[in-house]
This record gives sequence, C-alpha cells and structure tokens, in this order.
Amino acid sequence: MRLEKESIVKEIRDQLEGSSYVLLTEYRGLKVSALNDLRGRLAKEQTRFKVVKNTFLTVAASQCGRDSMAAMLEGPLGMITGGEVTRVARIVRAFAKEQAVFKVRGGMLGQTVLSPASVEALASVPSREVLYGQLAGTLVAPMRQVVGVMQQKLLSLVYVLQAAGRKKG
Repeated sequence: MRLEKESIVKEIRDQLEGSSYVLLTEYRGLKVSALNDLRGRLAKEQTRFKVVKNTFLTVAASQCGRDSMAAMLEGPLGMITGGEVTRVARIVRAFAKEQAVFKVRGGMLGQTVLSPASVEALASVPSREVLYGQLAGTLVAPMRQVVGVMQQKLLSLVYVLQAAGRKKG
C-alpha cells in the first residue's frame, strides 16, 4: 500500500479507536451546503463526519477489530465518530428528517453492530445528564420517605406531650 493510502487508513483507524461508536450514513444526493450544515451541528458535540472510501474503512476496521462492519460498507458512506452517542444520534435523526436523501446505514457501538432501527432507538434515550438526574431522584426518594415518616413520628410525640401537658395544667 502506498504511503498516502497508509496515512489515510491510519487516520480512519485512529478515529475508530478514539471513539466508542461509529455511525455509517449514506449521503448520496446531498448538497454540499447541507453536508456542511451537518458537520457544523456535529462539531458542537465534538463529533466528526468524514466521507470515506469503503476500501480504506474496511482495512481500518479490520485493524481495529471491527470486522463486523463490513456488511454495511456499500456505496458512498459518511462516517460519524466522537461525542456522546445519544446526542449524536438525535442530531443525525433530526437531520435525516430534514434531508430525505440522507440515510443512516447502521454502525457499531463498542463491538455491537447497530441497525438503522438501533440508531433510532439510541436517539430516543435521554441524555447522560437527564439519566443522572433520574438516578439521583430514584436514590433520594427513599430517604425523603424515611425523613417524612420520622417527622410524622416526632410530630405525633409532640402532640401527645402537648395533650398530656394540657390535661395536667
């Protein structure tokens, strides 16, 4: 393989290794301005969209141990890596609704192959911050209930003591 091609494969491999996921998209028929718009949206999430040749992506994926992506590598592809996968999936879903020619082909999350339906499901998952908030609420709820019960017991004791004081006094 020529030095230029090895350099391109190394760049793609570095992107694959530096990300916990990769989404593959079909961009055929998309205007350059629309593609630049997508790149801008993804850049806000520290995410990168790159048009790649299938042969280079096949070689890079096999070097990373992501051989199972090979079935999706047909036709012109765009590769999305980096950032938080659920946020990126939401951006991609919204963009695909705006641009009918843009399609999600699938991808990989770790070593798991993602179908287009799986990417859609990822887009439906709340963001990390929302999930943390839900977890914190779940953890705090039992403590709140214990505090409420203890407070009621204390108030009951106070009422009994007040009633006993009135009776004597």
